[in-house]
Amino acid sequence: MKQNDETTTISYCLSTSIKKSIQYVSPIMRPITDSNFTDSITYTFHKPKHKHEFTCVDHCPIIFQKLRHVNNIDATEYMDSITRQSSLSRITSPGKSGSVFYYSYDKKYIIKTLRSIELNKLKGMLRDYYEYITENNNSLLSRFYGLYTLRITSSSSSMNNVITLDMVVMNNVFPQKIELPLRFDLKGSSFNRRTIVIDPNDTTTKLVFKDLDWVDTEQRISFDDDYTSMVFLCQVYQDVKFLESQKVMDYSLLVGICNTDQTPTPKKSKNGILPFGSFRKSNRSMFMNGIRGVEKTYYLGIVDILTPFYLKQRMTYLTLKPWVVEPSATPPEEYSKRFINFVTKNLK
Repeated sequence: MKQNDETTTISYCLSTSIKKSIQYVSPIMRPITDSNFTDSITYTFHKPKHKHEFTCVDHCPIIFQKLRHVNNIDATEYMDSITRQSSLSRITSPGKSGSVFYYSYDKKYIIKTLRSIELNKLKGMLRDYYEYITENNNSLLSRFYGLYTLRITSSSSSMNNVITLDMVVMNNVFPQKIELPLRFDLKGSSFNRRTIVIDPNDTTTKLVFKDLDWVDTEQRISFDDDYTSMVFLCQVYQDVKFLESQKVMDYSLLVGICNTDQTPTPKKSKNGILPFGSFRKSNRSMFMNGIRGVEKTYYLGIVDILTPFYLKQRMTYLTLKPWVVEPSATPPEEYSKRFINFVTKNLK
């Protein structure tokens, strides 16, 4: 199947499924029950024009409705963002796992295809994740807003008969309307952690640099007050300890950097304190819209949080450990300690 045809087909199937899902859960905000963490709804569709039949398994729709609600995601806005255009925008640089990423039309959301182990991990940790996110509004962890399995059947000769895709909708850490000259994916590891620039003249691909690039360019996260630094470090520690408890590893701190004069000045309260400088409970994370420093503004999030330390990762770790100082595949306890140390060392 050609990539453009595939993207158009996937976009249509996902958009149609999300519309159906929103209709199912809205406008009723139902109380959470134990069964909601394992429930799924299957929708079946047929579109003669494109000769596609498909089903969508909508995983735990009530739970994800609640997660959207606690993150101030309006149901109509969510649906419009993903369904407005006929085709999602495919991101040109997929991750090393082979996952494919798509933007919603306004780039507020990223849709990622999941491996089966990631799907199972998210479903297995969903109760703990839900409780953690609802109690920790400042969390830097990826926000998950919907989980779907598409099974697309076609009689077209240009595509395989059946395609099965597990897909999660999540927040985009980076802003939609601000150009970020620097983007980093940081794991606290040095093994294979340098971005290789294949074509220096390619201005269309947004490069994401890695740990060794960060060190080479002498980057640091520098907030303009000690209080914000303290809140940030405390939140990183809390988030990473949660991930350690879920036995996951290989996650990253995603950092986007731009000059502060490129970003709008946040409104101050009557006492002159910026709204994000508060421990008080609210439904919006202080890190969601960037943190301004003296010269730089930082967009931060902890992403790729669904990789469990299973047999493959254990074998990789045992193979590399005698030869590599900092392999990426590391037991969750070691990984979290290294990650926290790296962030602490790189905060001014």
